[in-house]
Amino acid sequence: MVTIGVYGFGGESFLQRLRHADVRLLLDVRQRRGVRGPEYAWANSRRLRAALAHARIAYEHHPELAPTTELRQLQYAEDDRQGVGKRSRRSEGMCRGWAMVGPQDRWRTR
Repeated sequence: MVTIGVYGFGGESFLQRLRHADVRLLLDVRQRRGVRGPEYAWANSRRLRAALAHARIAYEHHPELAPTTELRQLQYAEDDRQGVGKRSRRSEGMCRGWAMVGPQDRWRTR
């Protein structure tokens, strides 16, 4: 299993990354399945599901795996302390976005 987030990708580059990792199932672990900003409209639930279906990648939404509101508030406070925004946050921050599941012999983390 590997993880990926939306920020820093366009719709096609996101799908290319999934294909490169041989992803067959994408688990959406967001509480809210929308992303603000026109550059990320492709990541909103309906558009994302349609693009994944076209790419033959299964999709499941699991909000029970999303960070809680309280945990997100702690992350926002830490972002403020460090002077970073969530779109520029690096991987050492809270895991956000999707979990990707590929064939068992190719599971890896990035």
